[in-house]
Amino acid sequence: MAEEGAVAVCVRVRPLNNREEALGGDTQVYWKTDNNAIYQVDGSKSFNFDRVFHSNETTKNVYEEIAVPIIDSAIQGYNGTIFAYGQTASGKTYTMMGSEDYLGVIPRAIHDIFQKIKKFPDREFLLRVSYMEIYNETITDLLCDTQKMKPLIIREDFNRNVYVADLTEEVVYTSEMALKWITKGEKNRHYGITKMNQRSSRSHTIFRMILESREKGEPSNCDGSVKVSHLNLVDLAGSERAAQTGAEGVRLKEGCNINRSLFILGQVIKKLSDGQVGGFINYRDSKLTRILQNSLGGNAKTRIICTITPVSFDETLSTLQFASTAKYMKNTPYVNEVSSDEALLKRYRKEIMDLKKQLEEVSLETRAQAMEKDQLAQLLEEKDLLQKVQIEKIQNLTRMLVTSSSLTSQQELKAKRKRRVTWCLGKINKMKDSNYINEFNMSTNVTKTRKAAVNVVGEIDESFCSESDIFSNTFDTLNETEWNPATKLLSQENLESELNSLRANYDNLVLDYEQLRRENEEMELKLKEKNDLDEFEALERKAEKDQEVKDMET
Repeated sequence: MAEEGAVAVCVRVRPLNNREEALGGDTQVYWKTDNNAIYQVDGSKSFNFDRVFHSNETTKNVYEEIAVPIIDSAIQGYNGTIFAYGQTASGKTYTMMGSEDYLGVIPRAIHDIFQKIKKFPDREFLLRVSYMEIYNETITDLLCDTQKMKPLIIREDFNRNVYVADLTEEVVYTSEMALKWITKGEKNRHYGITKMNQRSSRSHTIFRMILESREKGEPSNCDGSVKVSHLNLVDLAGSERAAQTGAEGVRLKEGCNINRSLFILGQVIKKLSDGQVGGFINYRDSKLTRILQNSLGGNAKTRIICTITPVSFDETLSTLQFASTAKYMKNTPYVNEVSSDEALLKRYRKEIMDLKKQLEEVSLETRAQAMEKDQLAQLLEEKDLLQKVQIEKIQNLTRMLVTSSSLTSQQELKAKRKRRVTWCLGKINKMKDSNYINEFNMSTNVTKTRKAAVNVVGEIDESFCSESDIFSNTFDTLNETEWNPATKLLSQENLESELNSLRANYDNLVLDYEQLRRENEEMELKLKEKNDLDEFEALERKAEKDQEVKDMET
C-alpha cells in the first residue's frame, strides 16, 4: 500500500447488474483488469493503482485491505478518512453501507472498532458519532428529528480547525447503539429514482466517529494527555450526465449540485497532487471540500475507493483519471493529543471527580450532622434522666413532709405520756382517767427533777404504796427520764426548723425542675429545626444533582 502520508487509492470493479446482463450480447465491455492494473480493451489506455479489486472480490476483501489500517490508526490517535468516489450506479453506497446480507465498510468498521478497543485494557475510550448530509450544498443533521432539521453552518475554532456548528454528536457504548443511529440517519437521507439507478443517492453523506482515549489510572491523574481522533466514512453521490439519467426538475438540480461539488473536489485534489500545498486551495468553494479540508492535504490518513463499471467508457475513464491524480496527493498525519478541556473524555473525567468530591463532602457533612444529632440525643437523654432523678427527689421530700407532720403529733403525744406528776391521796382513781394529763396544770417556770419527784412520792402513805403496784411501770418510766416543760417547746422548734428546711429544698427542686423542663423544650426545638434544615439541604442537593445529570444528558 502507499507510503506514510501518501493517499492510498484503490479501484473496485462492479460486476454487471441485472439491467446490463439483460442486454446480453449487446453489452459492450470497455475495461479489463490485471492484478493492480486496469486497461482499455483495445490497449490504448492503462492505469496502475495501489490495489484493484476485481468484480469477483467481496466487500470483506475491500474492508480488510483498505479500511482496517485506517481503523487501527484511528484507535491510536490518527485522523482517518475513507470515501467512495465514482459515477452513479457504480457501487459506492453498496461498498460503504452494504446490504442486509453483506455488510459494507461503515457497519464493519463500527463492529471492528468496539472489538479492537477491548484489546487495550490499559486505556479507556469514549466514542461519539455524528451523521451529516450535504444536499444541494446545504448541510443537514441526519440524526436530528425531521421537524427539527435546519441548515447547519461551517465554522472554525481558534486553532483553525473546521467544524459544523450545532451538529448532533451522540455518545455510544456499543456497536448496536451506533448502528441504530445510522439506521435513523439513512431514513432521513435523500434518495431518488433515475434511469441509471432505482435507489440513487442524491446527496453526499459523512458518518463521523470521534474516538477519545486515555491511559487508565487513579482519578487524580487527570493532567495526562487524551488522544482524540476523527474517523470520516464518506459516501459521495455519483457523478452523472442528465442525458443518461433522464433527470428533470428537482433531479436535474440535484445532479448539477452533485457534479459541481465533485468537480471542486477534483480541483482541490489536483492542486494538492501538483504540490501546491502552500498555495491557495479553494476548499471554500464547496461544502464538501470545506468539511473534508483536514483529510485533503492535512492531518489525516486518507484512502479513496473508486468504483467503476466495465461497460461504461466515458464515466469510467473520468473516474480512473480522478484516481490517478489523487494517488499523488500527500497528507501529514500525526497523533492528536489534547491536554486541555477540549477533550470530552477529560471533561467527563473531571465532572466525575467533582461529583465524587461533592459526594465525599456530603458524606462528611452527613456524618458530622449524625454525630451532632447523636450528641443532642445523648444530652436529651441525660436531661431526661436528671429530670427523673429530680422528680423522685421531689416525691421523696413530699413524703418526708407528710411523715414529719405525723411525727410531730406522735412526739407530742409521747411527751405528754412522759410528763411527771405529783401523787396524793384521793387521786388514785382520778389517775386512772385517761384525761388526767389535760387536767394537770403546772407552772412553766418550775422544773420537777427526779429528786423532787422521789421526795414527794416518799410523803405518800405507805398503805397506799402497797396498793399502787399497778403504777409501778409508770413510776419506773418517770424515774428513767429527766423531763421538763421546755422539752415540748424544744421539740416543736426543731421540727418546725426541719420542716422549713424541707420546704425550702422542695421549692428549690421545683425551680430546678422548671428550669430543666424549659431547657428540654429548647433542645427539642433546636433538634426539630436541625432535622428540618437537614431535610431541606438534602432535597436541595438532590435537585442540584438531578439538574447536573440533565445537563450532562443534554
